Amino acid sequence: RRKYALARNDEELSDYISTLSEGDLLRFIKNDNNFDIAVAENKSIKEINPYRPYKAISINSDIEEVIKLSLNQNFIPIIDDRGTYIGIIKRKDIIEYMMQNMNKVTEE
Repeated sequence: RRKYALARNDEELSDYISTLSEGDLLRFIKNDNNFDIAVAENKSIKEINPYRPYKAISINSDIEEVIKLSLNQNFIPIIDDRGTYIGIIKRKDIIEYMMQNMNKVTEE
């Protein structure tokens, strides 16, 4: 089971900036720090470049937009009306939602 963590920039508490994946962190430790975790721990999170930008969507987005984004993203960050990160939707959750709705339609 994957776990997700949130790192906040104290200067910009309400603004969603970006999402880093576990792969981003591992590449950073490997490529930029020669596998030296102690060196990596002393660097700013701002120094880590995401391999892929994860587009965030508003809590008010419709399911069609969520499905479209899930075609290219394993998870989708969700932000509120103020641009504050509030969570994620995983691709697995979207597929499960679609399967449940397909089952309801076929049962009718």
